[in-house]
Amino acid sequence: MTTASPATQGAHVAAFAREYCRHTKGRWAGEPVVFEPWQQAFIDEAFRLDANGRRVYRNVLLGLPRKNGKSTIAAALACYMAGADGEAGAEVIIAAGSRDQAGIVFDQARAFVEASPDLGAHFDAQRFVIYGPQGSTIKRVAADGRMQHGTSPSAVILDELHALETPRQEELYAALNTASGAREQPLNLAITTAGYNRHTILGRLYADAMRLPDVRREGMLTVARDPAAGFLMWWYGLADDDEPTPENVLAANPASWITSAVLEAQRESPTVDEYAFRRLHANQWTSTRNAWMPAGAWDGLASEGYTIPDGSEVVVAVDVGLVHDSTAVAVAARLDDGRVALDARVWAARDDAVAHVILPGGRVDLAVVEDYIEALADRYTVRELVYDPRFFERSAATLSDAGFITAPVDQASRRMAEAYAAFYTAVQDGRVVHPADAVVSAHVEATQATMTERGWRIGRQRLQRIDACVAMCMALWRADREDKPAEYVLTWEGLDDE
Repeated sequence: MTTASPATQGAHVAAFAREYCRHTKGRWAGEPVVFEPWQQAFIDEAFRLDANGRRVYRNVLLGLPRKNGKSTIAAALACYMAGADGEAGAEVIIAAGSRDQAGIVFDQARAFVEASPDLGAHFDAQRFVIYGPQGSTIKRVAADGRMQHGTSPSAVILDELHALETPRQEELYAALNTASGAREQPLNLAITTAGYNRHTILGRLYADAMRLPDVRREGMLTVARDPAAGFLMWWYGLADDDEPTPENVLAANPASWITSAVLEAQRESPTVDEYAFRRLHANQWTSTRNAWMPAGAWDGLASEGYTIPDGSEVVVAVDVGLVHDSTAVAVAARLDDGRVALDARVWAARDDAVAHVILPGGRVDLAVVEDYIEALADRYTVRELVYDPRFFERSAATLSDAGFITAPVDQASRRMAEAYAAFYTAVQDGRVVHPADAVVSAHVEATQATMTERGWRIGRQRLQRIDACVAMCMALWRADREDKPAEYVLTWEGLDDE
C-alpha cells in the first residue's frame, strides 16, 4: 500500500516557471526555467496545502550554498506570487539588507519579464516597480524599516538573511514580517547562505528550527517543520561538526552544475579564506567572519588537561572590560623546549557571554580579579603583570603595592602590535601548548584581524568576546622575550610608539 503524497501547489509553480520564465544568462539563456528534482522537492513542500486547500507554511527559510540558483528560483517565485497565486492586488516585496543586494533578485525578475513575450504580455517592468495583472506589483526595498510599515505584502522574498545584523536591518525584517496580517495566504521566504553571528535574526531562527520536534537530516539536507506555526526550514549544508572535505562540500551543493572542479577553484581563490569558503560554498556556520587564525590552528596545539607546572616563572596579563563586557587574566610560561604554555580565566557581566564565571550586577568586580591574580602568585613565580591601562590602573597600583612588577600596554601602541605579531607567529609555528579550554578557544576563534602598516589590528564580531585572546597575546609576548624584568620596567616609559 502506498501513501498518497500531500496536496501541493508545487506542480502549478513549476508549470508557471517552465511556461513563462526564460533563463537570461549563461549557457541556458533563452531556455525555459525547469526546476531540478531537488528544487521541485523544496517547492512541493514549501507550497504544501492543508485539508482546506490553504498553504501550510507562511514562513519559509531556504539555506543554500552560493551559485546554486537561489536568485533564479527567488525571481521565478516573485513573478508567480504576483501573477498566478490568485491574490488580487498582490504586493510582492523583494528585500535585503542593502539596495544592491535587493536589486539582484529584482533585476532577475525584471529580466524574466523582458525576455518572455508571454510574461511581458501580463507584466510591465519599470526600473523600480514591476506591475502585474489585477493590480499586483513587485517592488524592492532595502534596510530602512521606518519606510515599510505602510505596506501590505502578500509575499516577501528576503535575500541573504544572514546579512541583517544592525538594528535598522532588524527593523526592516520585523516590519515586513508583521505587515501581511490582512492577506489570505501570505508567504515570507528567506533565502540565504550560512552566517557567522549566532546573535542575528538568522542565527536565532536557525537555532529555533534545530530545536523543533520534527527535524530530519538526509545527507546534507536538513528539514525542520512546524506546521502549527506555519514554519519550514529547508537547509542544504554542512552541520557544525562536519569536516569540509571535498566530498562533503560537493554533497552540500545540490545543483547539477556545481562540480568538484568549480569548488576547488573557489577553495584556491586568494580572495576566499577558509571561513568564507565554508559559509559560501558549504553553507556551514562559522564562529567568525574573517578569522585571525586558520581553522584548527589553535585547537591543534591543545593538550587535554595540561597545566602549567607549579612554581614556574610566569607572566600574567589582564584585559579588562567592565560594564556589560568581559575581563580575562592570562598566564604564560616559557618552557625548556622553547614552547610557551598558555592558560586564561574569563569573567563576564552578561549571562550570554562566553566566560568561566558570570558575575551579577552588570559589572565585573575587579576585586575578584585582583584576588585571582594574588592566588596565582601563591602558585607561581610571577615575573611581571602586564595590563590594559584603560580600566585596570587602580587595581595595578594596588597589586604593585603588594609586590607585583606591573607595566601598562596601551591597546593602540606599537608594543601591542608586537604582542599580536608574537602570538600569531608562535601559534603558526606550533610553539604553544594550552589545556583545551572551550571558553578560551571561543575567544580565539572570535578574533578577527586586519594587517596594517603597523601590524595586526585586532577586532571582534558583534556581541562576541575576545578578551582571553588579547590577554594571552600580551602574556606570551612578555614571556617569550629575553630581557630581564628590571630592564623591562626601567625602559618601559621611554619606549617610543612612533
